[in-house]
Amino acid sequence: MDALRRSLVILLAVTAVICIVPMTSDASDAAGEMDGLMLYEVNPYDNEGVSVYNYGDSPVDLRDYRISDNSNLGSREGYISFTESITVEPDSFVVIATSSGEPNSFVNRDGVEVYYTGTHGIVKSTNFALNNDGDDVYLFKDDTIVDAFCYGKVLIKDPDLWASDVSFDDKDDTIFQRHGTYDTDSEEDWFYYVHGQTQEGFNPDLKFDATVTPFLFPDSGGIPVYDAVQSATESLYINVYILSNKNICGLIYEKLTENPELEVDILIEGTPVDGDEAVADCAPTLLALVDAGADVRMIGMGDSARYIQDHAKYAIIDMNTVVVTSENWTTANLNGSIDYNVYSGDDGNRGWGAVIESQEYADYMYRIFQNDFSMSYGDVTLLKDEFPNAKMSIPWYDGHGDADFDSYQAQITPILSNDNSFDFTEYFINYAKERLYAEQQSLNGTYQEMGPESPLGMMAGKANDGVDCRLIFGTGVDNYNTVEKNINGKSLIMAGVLTTPYVHNKGIVSDDVAIVSSVNWTPSSFFNNREVAVAIYSQDIADYFSQAFMNDFNQCYDYDGFKVDISEIKSSYESGETATFTVTVSPEGEYEYLWDFGDGKDPVPTKIPRIAYEMIASGDGESRVLTVTVTNADGDHITVTKTYFVGTESTVNPPEPEEPTDPDNPGETVDQDDGLGDIGQLISDNLYILIPLIVIILGAIAAVGRSGKKRSSKKRK
Repeated sequence: MDALRRSLVILLAVTAVICIVPMTSDASDAAGEMDGLMLYEVNPYDNEGVSVYNYGDSPVDLRDYRISDNSNLGSREGYISFTESITVEPDSFVVIATSSGEPNSFVNRDGVEVYYTGTHGIVKSTNFALNNDGDDVYLFKDDTIVDAFCYGKVLIKDPDLWASDVSFDDKDDTIFQRHGTYDTDSEEDWFYYVHGQTQEGFNPDLKFDATVTPFLFPDSGGIPVYDAVQSATESLYINVYILSNKNICGLIYEKLTENPELEVDILIEGTPVDGDEAVADCAPTLLALVDAGADVRMIGMGDSARYIQDHAKYAIIDMNTVVVTSENWTTANLNGSIDYNVYSGDDGNRGWGAVIESQEYADYMYRIFQNDFSMSYGDVTLLKDEFPNAKMSIPWYDGHGDADFDSYQAQITPILSNDNSFDFTEYFINYAKERLYAEQQSLNGTYQEMGPESPLGMMAGKANDGVDCRLIFGTGVDNYNTVEKNINGKSLIMAGVLTTPYVHNKGIVSDDVAIVSSVNWTPSSFFNNREVAVAIYSQDIADYFSQAFMNDFNQCYDYDGFKVDISEIKSSYESGETATFTVTVSPEGEYEYLWDFGDGKDPVPTKIPRIAYEMIASGDGESRVLTVTVTNADGDHITVTKTYFVGTESTVNPPEPEEPTDPDNPGETVDQDDGLGDIGQLISDNLYILIPLIVIILGAIAAVGRSGKKRSSKKRK
């Protein structure tokens, strides 16, 4: 029996090993899949380097990785290696940069971890360099290339690493960045941005606590702006598209003469849409500020402009207050007097503003200001150098009116163009559940259509979902086709055109969030300009701007067409079920209806606002879009949509799992364990191995038993 016991022990040990091996292998494979890094950015210029992104589900230690500018680690080309642990968390990236060069947008981003070579155990060989005119970059894990990128005059010829026959050529002074985590090993995965542009990224979780004072143009006369500037004791940083108001300049001049230690930096657009004459008219006054000690610069100069327009309007006071407006600092907008009847006058624009007290936000915006104010990128010059022969004109401060403006506690999120303004616009449109109001000066290009990439199309979708969606435009969008036909006549959005005061606003209210902004709804404003906006999370402030919006809306909305709503539809239907869809139209009248059920079949026309339709699911089910087009006698039509689901009974109404009860305690549920425990589960998961092994073991036992009987028989003999 000792031999039998020994055999059983051996066989059981073998069984355990065999069972464990596949399990260990599976775990290892899973870990390998989660251990995923990719090259995310490549910067060949000042503070050159790369960033790496972790697209997996687990943290990754960079000690196993190298970055090289040659596919052969044994070559004389350089590399960056990691001798200490640097962890890249899931769904995040870190920047690896050289310590040489002037800090730039590649390394100056809020919330991004930057590691410089020579620190944290990061070793850079002396021959590692990313050539400005072109190079290839490789990410190694041990000796295996896991990702690659090339740009400029260098093209990776290995199709397993770079499947495209082109790279980014003639893109001087640019930083390369991925669109996302999708990887085709080609230039289509990447885009580039101009060196010196900030890249703050889309982060709706970035919020600062603040005390916020909202105000309106022209109602306020810009008095909150005057008050904020007047409060400056240490520093005043201004970035305004147009600064032509001599009274506010007079106040700044007075502040400088009274306090020579006051640091005043001013940045204006050098080539505004109004032309060079607009800057030339401002130059004499601004030169007086320079003479008093201010540093006044112009951006957008030369052939290497970072932005098509620096269209921002903000100021930072004493590093604890930021003023953000939709309006330029012009004579009409900053007249310094309360306007009690804005709908009858012609002075000043309709715009929104906010005075934001927050040291964190001031620090954030100061970093943005310093980046744009820098002369290192070749597109910023001194005002005095551009107007060497202009005679200065000393401005005179005539004072400004007094008024009280309510302040509220809030959280605020910074928004910038060309960094993230489009993403934030889409985010806050989708954020709305009850109300969505927008007052916009411009609606240009493809955004006049109802496409999914247009804010207008996004709003139309929210209107279909039952959100109260309203739009106000300035006279620049005052045409029948855009407002009457394309918006009111084809969507549930209610839109109007306000003629007085002139709408220069770019404000949005989305439920309890108000956005004060310089961002027009144009591609250039979203993607090519420097713009500044701020999202303010406050029910009180959202109500403040909503009330102002509704006052304007009631002045201009006069659409007398018809409205459509899908009033009878469920979220899901079973296959074989006959559904009844109904629309309500106001005002009542004769209309024609065209029903598209999203099932791939031809739309069905009716003369009545109701239709029966038999649901037939494809497979287990699918989501579909019901589209109803309603046309009146004049040929005007409105299209509305609703999403619904068609499936089998099991997908539409899945059965609730039964919870076993404890027999000793009726009514009490027990843990839904199979009773096997970990060991039992191990056996259960590996029965395909265990069954044949059990057969072998039993056979061995039988063989051992027969052998024992023979030995016993021999002894008896």
